[in-house]
Amino acid sequence: MGKGLSKRGSVRKIGFIGLGNMGMAMARNLIKAGFTLTVYDIERPLMDKMKAVGAQTSESPAGISKVSDLVWMQMGQEHMSAVLSGEQGVLKGANPGTILIDGNNPNSLDYGLPQYKQATDRGLLYLDATVSNAPRSARQATLSMMVGGDKNLFEKNLKLFNTMASNVFYMGPPGSGHKAKLLSNMIQKTQMRCLSEMMTLISSMGIDVKRILQKLRTSTSRSWVMDRAIMALNMTDNERKEFEPPHFDESPGPTVNKTARFVEVGLGIQLGHNLNISLPLTSAVNEIGDSYASRLNQTIVSSYNKEPEDAKYPLRPITLDASENDYLSDQELAKISLGSSIQVDTNIVTSIINKTLLSLNIQAVSEGITLANEMCIELNLLLEALSTTACASPALDNAKIISDMEPEMRHQYEPGGNAWMKSRSLLHAGYTATNIGHSLGQRLPLTSLNLELQKSTLGIPACKLASIIMAYTIAKNK
Repeated sequence: MGKGLSKRGSVRKIGFIGLGNMGMAMARNLIKAGFTLTVYDIERPLMDKMKAVGAQTSESPAGISKVSDLVWMQMGQEHMSAVLSGEQGVLKGANPGTILIDGNNPNSLDYGLPQYKQATDRGLLYLDATVSNAPRSARQATLSMMVGGDKNLFEKNLKLFNTMASNVFYMGPPGSGHKAKLLSNMIQKTQMRCLSEMMTLISSMGIDVKRILQKLRTSTSRSWVMDRAIMALNMTDNERKEFEPPHFDESPGPTVNKTARFVEVGLGIQLGHNLNISLPLTSAVNEIGDSYASRLNQTIVSSYNKEPEDAKYPLRPITLDASENDYLSDQELAKISLGSSIQVDTNIVTSIINKTLLSLNIQAVSEGITLANEMCIELNLLLEALSTTACASPALDNAKIISDMEPEMRHQYEPGGNAWMKSRSLLHAGYTATNIGHSLGQRLPLTSLNLELQKSTLGIPACKLASIIMAYTIAKNK
Protein backbone atom coordinates (compact mmCIF):
# COMPACT_ATOMS: atom_id res chain seq x y z
CA MET A 1 0.00 0.00 0.00
CA GLY A 2 3.03 2.32 0.17
CA LYS A 3 4.13 4.70 2.86
CA GLY A 4 1.08 6.98 2.78
CA LEU A 5 -2.01 6.80 4.96
CA SER A 6 -4.17 4.18 3.28
CA LYS A 7 -6.71 4.48 6.08
CA ARG A 8 -7.57 7.90 4.66
CA GLY A 9 -8.81 6.32 1.45
CA SER A 10 -7.27 5.43 -1.92
CA VAL A 11 -5.05 8.53 -1.99
CA ARG A 12 -1.65 7.67 -0.54
CA LYS A 13 0.91 9.63 -2.54
CA ILE A 14 0.41 13.35 -3.13
CA GLY A 15 2.12 15.70 -5.52
CA PHE A 16 2.11 19.41 -4.69
CA ILE A 17 2.95 22.11 -7.25
CA GLY A 18 3.45 25.70 -6.08
CA LEU A 19 5.27 26.53 -2.86
CA GLY A 20 4.41 30.18 -2.30
CA ASN A 21 3.22 31.64 1.00
CA MET A 22 0.06 29.55 0.97
CA GLY A 23 1.33 26.46 -0.86
CA MET A 24 4.40 25.98 1.34
CA ALA A 25 2.28 25.98 4.50
CA MET A 26 -0.33 23.65 3.00
CA ALA A 27 2.35 21.22 1.84
CA ARG A 28 3.95 21.22 5.29
CA ASN A 29 0.63 20.25 6.84
CA LEU A 30 0.37 17.29 4.47
CA ILE A 31 3.81 16.15 5.59
CA LYS A 32 2.80 16.52 9.25
CA ALA A 33 -0.26 14.37 8.59
CA GLY A 34 1.96 11.57 7.30
CA PHE A 35 1.27 11.69 3.58
CA THR A 36 4.01 10.81 1.12
CA LEU A 37 4.63 14.12 -0.64
CA THR A 38 6.49 15.06 -3.81
CA VAL A 39 6.81 18.75 -4.56
CA TYR A 40 7.69 20.98 -7.50
CA ASP A 41 8.25 24.72 -7.81
CA ILE A 42 10.16 26.84 -10.30
CA GLU A 43 12.19 28.15 -7.33
CA ARG A 44 14.68 25.46 -6.31
CA PRO A 45 15.28 26.92 -2.79
CA LEU A 46 11.60 26.42 -1.98
CA MET A 47 11.81 22.76 -2.93
CA ASP A 48 14.95 22.42 -0.81
CA LYS A 49 13.01 23.75 2.20
CA MET A 50 10.37 21.06 1.74
CA LYS A 51 13.01 18.39 1.19
CA ALA A 52 14.46 19.31 4.57
CA VAL A 53 11.15 18.43 6.27
CA GLY A 54 10.66 15.09 4.51
CA ALA A 55 9.24 15.80 1.05
CA GLN A 56 10.59 14.35 -2.15
CA THR A 57 11.23 16.68 -5.09
CA SER A 58 10.66 16.46 -8.82
CA GLU A 59 12.23 18.26 -11.76
CA SER A 60 8.90 18.78 -13.54
CA PRO A 61 5.11 18.62 -13.12
CA ALA A 62 5.12 15.50 -15.31
CA GLY A 63 7.55 13.85 -12.91
CA ILE A 64 5.20 14.61 -10.03
CA SER A 65 2.11 13.18 -11.71
CA LYS A 66 3.94 9.95 -12.57
CA VAL A 67 4.42 9.07 -8.91
CA SER A 68 1.27 10.56 -7.35
CA ASP A 69 -2.28 9.41 -6.74
CA LEU A 70 -3.33 13.05 -6.40
CA VAL A 71 -1.74 16.26 -7.69
CA TRP A 72 -2.53 19.57 -5.99
CA MET A 73 -1.85 22.69 -8.12
CA GLN A 74 -1.43 25.93 -6.12
CA MET A 75 1.04 27.85 -8.28
CA GLY A 76 -1.05 30.71 -9.68
CA GLN A 77 -3.32 30.69 -12.70
CA GLU A 78 -0.73 32.41 -14.90
CA HIS A 79 1.31 29.18 -14.80
CA MET A 80 -1.63 26.83 -15.24
CA SER A 81 -1.28 26.18 -18.96
CA ALA A 82 2.40 25.24 -18.75
CA VAL A 83 1.97 23.19 -15.57
CA LEU A 84 -1.04 21.24 -16.81
CA SER A 85 -0.52 20.78 -20.54
CA GLY A 86 3.03 21.92 -21.30
CA GLU A 87 5.75 19.67 -22.65
CA GLN A 88 6.58 18.59 -19.10
CA GLY A 89 3.08 19.16 -17.77
CA VAL A 90 0.99 17.12 -15.40
CA LEU A 91 -1.03 15.57 -18.23
CA LYS A 92 2.12 14.05 -19.74
CA GLY A 93 2.82 11.93 -16.69
CA ALA A 94 -0.53 11.23 -15.04
CA ASN A 95 -2.01 7.76 -15.07
CA PRO A 96 -5.75 7.21 -15.59
CA GLY A 97 -7.61 7.72 -12.34
CA THR A 98 -5.14 10.28 -10.97
CA ILE A 99 -6.92 13.09 -9.13
CA LEU A 100 -6.04 16.66 -10.09
CA ILE A 101 -7.00 19.49 -7.75
CA ASP A 102 -6.83 23.12 -8.88
CA GLY A 103 -6.47 25.51 -5.94
CA ASN A 104 -5.86 28.64 -8.00
CA ASN A 105 -8.00 31.76 -8.05
CA PRO A 106 -10.00 32.31 -11.26
CA ASN A 107 -8.73 34.81 -13.84
CA SER A 108 -11.53 34.36 -16.38
CA LEU A 109 -15.23 33.54 -16.22
CA ASP A 110 -14.72 30.02 -17.58
CA TYR A 111 -11.50 29.38 -15.68
CA GLY A 112 -11.20 25.74 -14.65
CA LEU A 113 -13.71 24.33 -17.11
CA PRO A 114 -11.23 23.85 -20.02
CA GLN A 115 -8.79 22.28 -17.60
CA TYR A 116 -11.54 20.01 -16.27
CA LYS A 117 -12.29 18.84 -19.81
CA GLN A 118 -8.62 18.29 -20.63
CA ALA A 119 -8.23 16.14 -17.54
CA THR A 120 -11.42 14.10 -17.84
CA ASP A 121 -10.84 13.47 -21.57
CA ARG A 122 -7.67 11.62 -20.50
CA GLY A 123 -9.40 9.56 -17.84
CA LEU A 124 -8.29 11.76 -14.95
CA LEU A 125 -10.43 13.10 -12.10
CA TYR A 126 -10.64 16.82 -11.37
CA LEU A 127 -11.77 19.08 -8.52
CA ASP A 128 -11.47 22.83 -8.06
CA ALA A 129 -10.68 23.68 -4.44
CA THR A 130 -10.05 27.37 -3.80
CA VAL A 131 -8.79 28.55 -0.43
CA SER A 132 -9.31 31.74 1.53
CA ASN A 133 -7.68 33.61 4.44
CA ALA A 134 -4.08 34.58 5.11
CA PRO A 135 -0.81 32.60 5.17
CA ARG A 136 -1.08 32.30 8.94
CA SER A 137 -4.30 30.33 8.46
CA ALA A 138 -2.50 28.10 5.99
CA ARG A 139 0.23 27.43 8.55
CA GLN A 140 -2.32 26.65 11.26
CA ALA A 141 -4.48 24.50 8.94
CA THR A 142 -7.44 26.83 9.50
CA LEU A 143 -8.08 27.84 5.90
CA SER A 144 -11.53 28.01 4.37
CA MET A 145 -11.87 25.79 1.33
CA MET A 146 -14.62 25.82 -1.32
CA VAL A 147 -14.71 22.79 -3.59
CA GLY A 148 -16.43 22.09 -6.90
CA GLY A 149 -16.68 18.84 -8.84
CA ASP A 150 -17.99 15.33 -8.35
CA LYS A 151 -19.53 15.07 -4.88
CA ASN A 152 -18.48 11.46 -4.31
CA LEU A 153 -14.90 12.35 -5.17
CA PHE A 154 -15.09 15.29 -2.78
CA GLU A 155 -16.38 13.13 0.07
CA LYS A 156 -13.69 10.49 -0.48
CA ASN A 157 -11.03 13.14 -0.06
CA LEU A 158 -12.64 15.15 2.74
CA LYS A 159 -10.05 14.05 5.31
CA LEU A 160 -7.33 15.27 2.99
CA PHE A 161 -8.98 18.69 2.78
CA ASN A 162 -9.38 18.79 6.55
CA THR A 163 -5.62 18.35 6.88
CA MET A 164 -5.24 21.89 5.48
CA ALA A 165 -8.52 23.63 6.28
CA SER A 166 -10.88 23.92 9.24
CA ASN A 167 -13.84 25.00 7.08
CA VAL A 168 -14.47 22.88 4.00
CA PHE A 169 -17.53 23.33 1.79
CA TYR A 170 -18.80 21.38 -1.19
CA MET A 171 -20.20 24.06 -3.48
CA GLY A 172 -21.56 22.02 -6.40
CA PRO A 173 -20.54 20.81 -9.88
CA PRO A 174 -17.21 21.57 -11.60
CA GLY A 175 -16.33 25.26 -11.45
CA SER A 176 -18.42 25.97 -8.34
CA GLY A 177 -15.37 26.40 -6.12
CA HIS A 178 -13.98 28.97 -8.52
CA LYS A 179 -17.33 30.77 -8.68
CA ALA A 180 -17.51 31.00 -4.90
CA LYS A 181 -13.95 32.34 -4.74
CA LEU A 182 -14.75 34.94 -7.40
CA LEU A 183 -17.68 36.20 -5.33
CA SER A 184 -15.68 36.17 -2.10
CA ASN A 185 -12.85 38.20 -3.59
CA MET A 186 -15.22 40.57 -5.39
CA ILE A 187 -16.98 41.43 -2.13
CA GLN A 188 -13.72 41.61 -0.19
CA LYS A 189 -12.02 43.95 -2.68
CA THR A 190 -15.09 46.19 -2.80
CA GLN A 191 -15.17 46.37 1.00
CA MET A 192 -11.47 47.14 0.98
CA ARG A 193 -11.85 50.10 -1.38
CA CYS A 194 -14.73 51.43 0.70
CA LEU A 195 -12.67 51.15 3.87
CA SER A 196 -9.77 52.89 2.16
CA GLU A 197 -12.09 55.77 1.31
CA MET A 198 -13.14 56.10 4.94
CA MET A 199 -9.52 55.90 6.10
CA THR A 200 -8.66 58.68 3.68
CA LEU A 201 -11.41 60.85 5.16
CA ILE A 202 -10.26 60.20 8.73
CA SER A 203 -6.69 61.04 7.82
CA SER A 204 -7.71 64.26 6.07
CA MET A 205 -9.40 65.37 9.30
CA GLY A 206 -6.13 65.11 11.20
CA ILE A 207 -7.30 62.18 13.33
CA ASP A 208 -5.34 59.02 14.11
CA VAL A 209 -6.77 56.48 11.68
CA LYS A 210 -5.69 53.49 13.76
CA ARG A 211 -7.51 54.79 16.84
CA ILE A 212 -10.80 55.09 14.95
CA LEU A 213 -10.45 51.65 13.35
CA GLN A 214 -9.65 50.07 16.70
CA LYS A 215 -12.88 51.51 18.09
CA LEU A 216 -14.79 50.26 15.04
CA ARG A 217 -13.67 46.68 15.70
CA THR A 218 -16.60 46.44 18.14
CA SER A 219 -19.08 47.98 15.69
CA THR A 220 -21.45 46.80 12.99
CA SER A 221 -19.04 47.99 10.28
CA ARG A 222 -16.20 45.71 11.38
CA SER A 223 -14.81 43.19 8.91
CA TRP A 224 -11.93 40.86 8.16
CA VAL A 225 -10.60 43.60 5.89
CA MET A 226 -10.63 46.10 8.75
CA ASP A 227 -8.57 43.77 10.91
CA ARG A 228 -5.99 43.54 8.14
CA ALA A 229 -5.95 47.31 7.77
CA ILE A 230 -5.23 47.71 11.49
CA MET A 231 -2.44 45.17 11.13
CA ALA A 232 -0.92 47.23 8.30
CA LEU A 233 -1.18 50.39 10.40
CA ASN A 234 0.58 48.61 13.26
CA MET A 235 3.72 48.26 11.17
CA THR A 236 6.55 50.67 11.79
CA ASP A 237 7.35 53.17 9.04
CA ASN A 238 10.34 51.09 7.93
CA GLU A 239 8.29 47.89 7.88
CA ARG A 240 5.54 49.54 5.84
CA LYS A 241 7.98 50.85 3.21
CA GLU A 242 8.44 47.28 2.02
CA PHE A 243 4.83 47.24 0.87
CA GLU A 244 4.07 50.88 0.02
CA PRO A 245 3.21 51.49 -3.65
CA PRO A 246 5.67 53.75 -5.46
CA HIS A 247 5.14 57.41 -6.29
CA PHE A 248 3.22 58.06 -9.49
CA ASP A 249 6.40 58.50 -11.53
CA GLU A 250 8.17 55.38 -10.25
CA SER A 251 8.04 51.75 -11.26
CA PRO A 252 6.50 49.30 -8.79
CA GLY A 253 8.81 47.69 -6.28
CA PRO A 254 9.24 43.91 -6.08
CA THR A 255 6.53 43.39 -3.46
CA VAL A 256 3.82 45.36 -5.30
CA ASN A 257 1.86 43.47 -7.91
CA LYS A 258 1.41 45.96 -10.76
CA THR A 259 -1.52 43.99 -12.18
CA ALA A 260 -3.64 44.81 -9.17
CA ARG A 261 -5.40 42.09 -7.27
CA PHE A 262 -8.79 43.35 -8.40
CA VAL A 263 -9.22 40.89 -11.26
CA GLU A 264 -12.26 39.30 -9.57
CA VAL A 265 -13.98 42.69 -9.41
CA GLY A 266 -13.62 43.01 -13.17
CA LEU A 267 -14.80 39.43 -13.69
CA GLY A 268 -17.82 40.02 -11.47
CA ILE A 269 -18.76 43.11 -13.46
CA GLN A 270 -18.33 41.20 -16.72
CA LEU A 271 -20.50 38.36 -15.44
CA GLY A 272 -23.11 40.85 -14.22
CA HIS A 273 -23.17 42.42 -17.67
CA ASN A 274 -23.60 38.98 -19.29
CA LEU A 275 -26.50 38.23 -16.93
CA ASN A 276 -28.00 41.73 -17.19
CA ILE A 277 -27.42 42.40 -13.48
CA SER A 278 -26.54 45.88 -12.27
CA LEU A 279 -23.60 46.08 -9.84
CA PRO A 280 -23.18 49.86 -9.42
CA LEU A 281 -20.87 50.01 -6.38
CA THR A 282 -18.66 47.18 -7.63
CA SER A 283 -18.42 48.87 -11.03
CA ALA A 284 -17.40 52.16 -9.41
CA VAL A 285 -14.66 50.40 -7.45
CA ASN A 286 -13.29 49.01 -10.69
CA GLU A 287 -13.26 52.42 -12.36
CA ILE A 288 -11.69 54.54 -9.63
CA GLY A 289 -8.34 55.90 -10.75
CA ASP A 290 -5.14 56.16 -8.76
CA SER A 291 -5.58 58.03 -5.52
CA TYR A 292 -4.45 57.96 -1.92
CA ALA A 293 -7.30 55.54 -1.18
CA SER A 294 -6.34 53.08 -3.91
CA ARG A 295 -2.65 53.33 -2.99
CA LEU A 296 -3.45 52.72 0.66
CA ASN A 297 -5.53 49.76 -0.45
CA GLN A 298 -2.57 48.28 -2.35
CA THR A 299 -0.39 48.59 0.74
CA ILE A 300 -2.91 46.54 2.72
CA VAL A 301 -3.18 43.91 -0.04
CA SER A 302 0.57 43.60 -0.52
CA SER A 303 1.31 43.40 3.19
CA TYR A 304 -1.10 40.60 4.05
CA ASN A 305 0.16 38.56 1.14
CA LYS A 306 3.65 38.70 2.64
CA GLU A 307 2.81 36.88 5.90
CA PRO A 308 2.31 39.96 8.09
CA GLU A 309 0.97 37.94 11.00
CA ASP A 310 4.26 36.32 11.86
CA ALA A 311 6.61 37.58 14.57
CA LYS A 312 7.88 40.43 12.44
CA TYR A 313 4.48 42.11 12.34
CA PRO A 314 2.68 41.33 15.63
CA LEU A 315 -0.89 42.50 16.04
CA ARG A 316 -0.44 44.68 19.08
CA PRO A 317 -2.96 44.40 21.96
CA ILE A 318 -5.93 46.74 21.72
CA THR A 319 -7.66 48.17 24.77
CA LEU A 320 -10.88 50.12 24.53
CA ASP A 321 -12.63 52.48 26.87
CA ALA A 322 -16.18 51.14 26.91
CA SER A 323 -17.55 54.67 27.18
CA GLU A 324 -16.03 55.51 23.79
CA ASN A 325 -18.24 52.95 22.07
CA ASP A 326 -21.50 54.77 22.78
CA TYR A 327 -22.14 55.95 19.24
CA LEU A 328 -24.35 58.92 18.59
CA SER A 329 -28.02 58.33 17.98
CA ASP A 330 -29.48 59.08 14.56
CA GLN A 331 -31.13 62.20 15.99
CA GLU A 332 -27.82 63.50 17.35
CA LEU A 333 -26.06 62.64 14.13
CA ALA A 334 -28.56 64.65 12.11
CA LYS A 335 -27.79 67.77 14.16
CA ILE A 336 -24.04 67.73 13.48
CA SER A 337 -22.70 70.94 11.94
CA LEU A 338 -19.38 71.36 10.21
CA GLY A 339 -17.66 73.02 13.12
CA SER A 340 -14.18 72.48 14.46
CA SER A 341 -15.59 70.13 17.12
CA ILE A 342 -15.96 67.40 14.48
CA GLN A 343 -12.22 67.29 14.05
CA VAL A 344 -11.50 66.67 17.72
CA ASP A 345 -14.47 64.61 18.93
CA THR A 346 -13.55 61.04 18.03
CA ASN A 347 -16.93 59.71 19.19
CA ILE A 348 -18.67 61.79 16.54
CA VAL A 349 -16.18 60.79 13.86
CA THR A 350 -16.45 57.11 14.85
CA SER A 351 -20.23 57.24 14.62
CA ILE A 352 -20.15 58.85 11.18
CA ILE A 353 -17.59 56.38 9.83
CA ASN A 354 -19.33 53.37 11.37
CA LYS A 355 -22.71 54.07 9.81
CA THR A 356 -21.32 55.18 6.45
CA LEU A 357 -19.06 52.14 6.18
CA LEU A 358 -21.83 49.80 7.32
CA SER A 359 -24.02 51.01 4.47
CA LEU A 360 -21.17 50.54 1.98
CA ASN A 361 -20.43 47.03 3.26
CA ILE A 362 -24.08 46.04 2.97
CA GLN A 363 -24.25 47.31 -0.61
CA ALA A 364 -21.08 45.35 -1.49
CA VAL A 365 -22.52 42.15 0.01
CA SER A 366 -25.89 42.69 -1.68
CA GLU A 367 -24.30 43.01 -5.10
CA GLY A 368 -22.40 39.77 -4.54
CA ILE A 369 -25.57 37.97 -3.44
CA THR A 370 -27.56 39.30 -6.39
CA LEU A 371 -24.91 37.97 -8.74
CA ALA A 372 -24.78 34.63 -6.92
CA ASN A 373 -28.52 34.16 -7.41
CA GLU A 374 -27.87 33.81 -11.14
CA MET A 375 -24.82 31.55 -10.85
CA CYS A 376 -26.54 28.28 -9.90
CA ILE A 377 -24.95 28.11 -6.45
CA GLU A 378 -27.09 27.31 -3.44
CA LEU A 379 -27.33 30.68 -1.72
CA ASN A 380 -27.52 29.56 1.91
CA LEU A 381 -24.51 27.29 1.44
CA LEU A 382 -22.61 30.08 -0.29
CA LEU A 383 -23.31 32.56 2.50
CA GLU A 384 -22.24 30.04 5.11
CA ALA A 385 -18.99 29.48 3.23
CA LEU A 386 -18.34 33.18 2.66
CA SER A 387 -18.80 33.91 6.36
CA THR A 388 -15.56 31.97 6.96
CA THR A 389 -13.54 33.77 4.29
CA ALA A 390 -11.81 37.12 3.85
CA CYS A 391 -15.11 38.87 3.03
CA ALA A 392 -16.61 38.05 6.45
CA SER A 393 -18.47 40.89 8.19
CA PRO A 394 -21.66 41.56 10.19
CA ALA A 395 -23.17 42.77 6.91
CA LEU A 396 -22.70 39.27 5.49
CA ASP A 397 -24.01 37.64 8.67
CA ASN A 398 -27.18 39.71 8.53
CA ALA A 399 -27.58 38.94 4.84
CA LYS A 400 -27.62 35.24 5.72
CA ILE A 401 -30.28 35.85 8.38
CA ILE A 402 -32.43 37.67 5.82
CA SER A 403 -31.90 34.85 3.32
CA ASP A 404 -33.07 32.26 5.87
CA MET A 405 -36.05 34.34 6.98
CA GLU A 406 -39.61 33.28 6.19
CA PRO A 407 -41.33 35.63 3.68
CA GLU A 408 -43.91 36.86 6.19
CA MET A 409 -41.15 37.75 8.66
CA ARG A 410 -39.00 39.37 6.01
CA HIS A 411 -41.87 41.51 4.82
CA GLN A 412 -41.50 43.94 7.74
CA TYR A 413 -38.09 44.97 6.44
CA GLU A 414 -39.20 45.45 2.84
CA PRO A 415 -39.21 48.98 1.33
CA GLY A 416 -42.14 50.99 2.64
CA GLY A 417 -42.41 49.22 5.99
CA ASN A 418 -41.80 50.83 9.38
CA ALA A 419 -38.39 49.23 9.87
CA TRP A 420 -37.34 50.32 6.41
CA MET A 421 -38.49 53.89 7.00
CA LYS A 422 -36.52 54.09 10.26
CA SER A 423 -33.38 52.84 8.53
CA ARG A 424 -33.51 55.81 6.12
CA SER A 425 -32.07 57.94 8.91
CA LEU A 426 -28.78 56.19 8.29
CA LEU A 427 -28.40 58.39 5.21
CA HIS A 428 -27.57 61.29 7.56
CA ALA A 429 -24.18 59.72 8.29
CA GLY A 430 -23.33 59.44 4.61
CA TYR A 431 -24.35 63.03 3.92
CA THR A 432 -22.32 64.23 6.89
CA ALA A 433 -19.27 62.29 5.69
CA THR A 434 -19.50 63.72 2.17
CA ASN A 435 -20.02 67.24 3.52
CA ILE A 436 -16.96 66.94 5.73
CA GLY A 437 -14.96 65.55 2.82
CA HIS A 438 -16.12 68.39 0.58
CA SER A 439 -15.13 71.01 3.17
CA LEU A 440 -11.64 69.46 3.29
CA GLY A 441 -11.31 69.10 -0.47
CA GLN A 442 -11.56 65.31 -0.20
CA ARG A 443 -13.75 63.45 -2.71
CA LEU A 444 -15.67 60.39 -1.51
CA PRO A 445 -16.92 58.88 -4.79
CA LEU A 446 -18.10 55.54 -3.39
CA THR A 447 -19.95 57.16 -0.49
CA SER A 448 -21.60 59.68 -2.81
CA LEU A 449 -22.69 56.94 -5.21
CA ASN A 450 -24.06 54.80 -2.39
CA LEU A 451 -26.18 57.70 -1.16
CA GLU A 452 -27.76 58.03 -4.57
CA LEU A 453 -28.36 54.27 -4.74
CA GLN A 454 -30.05 54.22 -1.34
CA LYS A 455 -32.33 57.12 -2.18
CA SER A 456 -34.05 55.11 -4.93
CA THR A 457 -33.67 51.41 -4.23
CA LEU A 458 -36.53 49.80 -6.10
CA GLY A 459 -35.08 49.90 -9.61
CA ILE A 460 -31.95 47.86 -8.88
CA PRO A 461 -32.34 44.43 -7.23
CA ALA A 462 -29.03 44.69 -5.36
CA CYS A 463 -30.04 48.06 -3.92
CA LYS A 464 -33.42 46.75 -2.81
CA LEU A 465 -31.73 43.83 -1.06
CA ALA A 466 -29.27 46.24 0.57
CA SER A 467 -32.13 48.34 1.94
CA ILE A 468 -33.77 45.22 3.44
CA ILE A 469 -30.53 44.11 5.11
CA MET A 470 -30.01 47.64 6.37
CA ALA A 471 -33.52 47.81 7.83
CA TYR A 472 -32.99 44.51 9.63
CA THR A 473 -29.54 45.59 10.89
CA ILE A 474 -30.86 48.89 12.32
CA ALA A 475 -33.89 47.22 13.92
CA LYS A 476 -31.70 44.49 15.41
CA ASN A 477 -29.33 46.98 17.00
CA LYS A 478 -31.94 49.35 18.45
